[in-house]
Amino acid sequence: MLKVSIVSPNYQVGPKHCHSWYLPYGPGVLWSYAYTSDIVQQYYELNKLVWRRDDIEELAQILSKDSVVGFSNYIWNWKYNNGLAKRVKELNPECLIIFGGVQVPLTDPEIFIKYPYIDICVKAEGEYVFKNILETLVHDKDYAQIKGILYNDRNRLTNSLVDTGDAIRIENLDNIPSPYLTGLFDDIIAENPEVNWSGMFESNRGCPYKCTFCDWGSLTFSKVKKFDIDRTLAEIEWAAKNKIEFFFMSDANFGMFFERDMAIAEKIIEMVKTTGYPKATHMTWAKNSKRDIIKIAEKLNSNGVPHPMYISVQSLNDHTLEIIERKNMEMNQIGEMFQLCQENNLPTFTEVICGLPGETLETWKQNFYGLYEVNNHEGIAVYQCAVLENAEMNLSQVEKYGIEKISVSDYITGSENDTSEYKEVVDVVSATDTMPRSDMIEAQLFSWYQNTFHIKGLTNYIARFLHKAIDLSYSNFYERLWLYINEHEWCSNEIALVRSIYKEWFDTGKRIHKNVGDVPISAMNLVLISVVKLHEEERYDDIHNLIENFVRAEFGNLFPSELIDDLLSVQRNNIIEFKHIQNDPIRKTYKYDILGYIINDKELTQPVEYVFGHGSLSQSNLSDDKQSISNKTTFIERLWFYKRYNAGVAQIYRNEIIEEILN
Repeated sequence: MLKVSIVSPNYQVGPKHCHSWYLPYGPGVLWSYAYTSDIVQQYYELNKLVWRRDDIEELAQILSKDSVVGFSNYIWNWKYNNGLAKRVKELNPECLIIFGGVQVPLTDPEIFIKYPYIDICVKAEGEYVFKNILETLVHDKDYAQIKGILYNDRNRLTNSLVDTGDAIRIENLDNIPSPYLTGLFDDIIAENPEVNWSGMFESNRGCPYKCTFCDWGSLTFSKVKKFDIDRTLAEIEWAAKNKIEFFFMSDANFGMFFERDMAIAEKIIEMVKTTGYPKATHMTWAKNSKRDIIKIAEKLNSNGVPHPMYISVQSLNDHTLEIIERKNMEMNQIGEMFQLCQENNLPTFTEVICGLPGETLETWKQNFYGLYEVNNHEGIAVYQCAVLENAEMNLSQVEKYGIEKISVSDYITGSENDTSEYKEVVDVVSATDTMPRSDMIEAQLFSWYQNTFHIKGLTNYIARFLHKAIDLSYSNFYERLWLYINEHEWCSNEIALVRSIYKEWFDTGKRIHKNVGDVPISAMNLVLISVVKLHEEERYDDIHNLIENFVRAEFGNLFPSELIDDLLSVQRNNIIEFKHIQNDPIRKTYKYDILGYIINDKELTQPVEYVFGHGSLSQSNLSDDKQSISNKTTFIERLWFYKRYNAGVAQIYRNEIIEEILN
């Protein structure tokens, strides 16, 4: 029997002590489909599905006994896979090395000169092609008849690259057996009892959008095809009964098919209630989300499955959106979505991408202020634009828009402590023709500023109150606060540090900062470094006093002193510190209904009681919850890993939890 292994390793996910890894879903579906072939069953047996970044030499010694080794390539394993493939080929030149996945440089005519150990590259969906390759290997090795590959014909006198044309799209996804339901992962789970597993699930493939920064469509095309819904529901039940802690729904637009996706959500809820699993979930909600999707999110959140409502915009600049071929909802519609989320008590999460072509430093700032104007004040995540290998941006827009790239380490979650020669790097935008490198640094420094003060709850209610009460623009407020905090020693030192880290990152691609406590903050997530530091150093009282002095100096003469007192008290209690977490939520009675006025247009001069709940810090289902609450180190770690849930910011209730007031 010929042995086959498939390699798709990842970094550990989540806190170190959780020992969490993903089951190798991609390799699983490749082998599950290949094994439907009588020829494959007759001639081949599976050796390993590689899911972890084990020592390359030790693993290469094992895989070198194989006849075929396939590699599934992404930004989180490209260097590792190349190092392993090269070593396997050195140990066994007859081993057939197959590369697939979105990171393979398919348009590079010198691909086999740069990577001579690769024998075949798969151009699109892998299941049909991988099966055909295995069948051809034992038949006549005539790879030219397999559509959708590049193969390395070393007998050619000139360029050894042979392109067999476009791949054939998989029409019926139900021809692909589920690796969950066939028992393929049973041995992996049994042999690794210390691992808390995460699972990836796809109920459909494809994305109808063509955002130029994204490579999602490069493998699966634009037309969306569906798996049978009963299969997906059965996979969810299998995963829950096998105690898979984290479910990642890999659909590009979850909620696009409302009835199907509601059924999936209801199945997850059923499993949580009957088995306690999953402990957490992730969906990539449909772009240009509609009201129906909010119904799905509300269903999840109200039934013990906390999940933010993602409303991704990437940019609010029309010129940038035109360049990247993306069209957002109109701003009034976006505002309606955020209002609906508030009405349904749903946490929100928004993504913006720094470094997109057409963006300037000023339009970047306006992205934040524009989101505040439509009532999005929490969960705004900032990503530095990655230039992905097969994304349209890399293939056709680099020269046109003056895109400069730098290969950076410290981009991929889990890679922060990787010191090996195979640590992954990612090409990110360091400058464009509208945002030079110096402005790119200042843009990310501004992102840090907004995350530290507004988005993570230090000044958001103050800014919102002033915006409503005296029509003070968010830009005016934060320009004045910026001047003030620059005179504060700790803040000015943080500003200098963050600016220097970004400069080093964009200049050299290297990470130069240290962990905060046990939290390895990557340069990719540097905007949150000071939020974590404030907890680690127990410095919030000092910063609250700084903000109070600023407010009283700048606006104290505009309002009654008792109103200023109430406003500052609400803002101060909005931060949940470690010293609070062991106690009952803080209850405070106020003369002025600050939040009712800001959010619901209630009368300001209305006595009210607020309860400052612990929010996502008390809602977590993870198995280490008690440890996180009782231990400062893991409390801070929880803040970090639950940043998408706005951990550390209070969930505020009004009138003894009769009516919930969201941030």
